[in-house]
Amino acid sequence: MDEIRGQPMGADEKHAATYHGGKYTPTKYMPTTDDLRDLWVDSKLDHLPRHLGIPLVPTVQAEFDRWLETVRAEAKAEAWDACSEAWEQAHSLDNIEPWGYLPDNPYKENQS
Repeated sequence: MDEIRGQPMGADEKHAATYHGGKYTPTKYMPTTDDLRDLWVDSKLDHLPRHLGIPLVPTVQAEFDRWLETVRAEAKAEAWDACSEAWEQAHSLDNIEPWGYLPDNPYKENQS
């Protein structure tokens, strides 16, 4: 969910946010993935005394990386679905058999 607009993010927006730090504008600061990971760690551990928080940093960094991969996987799955639908529509308009078949979406879990 896009926190600013309160609307679900599309595949393009998820890709831009997770791989490029958001929409590219040369005049604005664009945090890197490492910058965002550091902010995530700070937000999770700032309330702890330093000597207790330092050993937890790798665990919290791994939590961020898992979350980021989840968002990236969602973006890939949505893009796959969009391409699949466009491919099927393009071939159904010509009333011809497709050149082949489109395999199941490899980015989605638990497909039947």
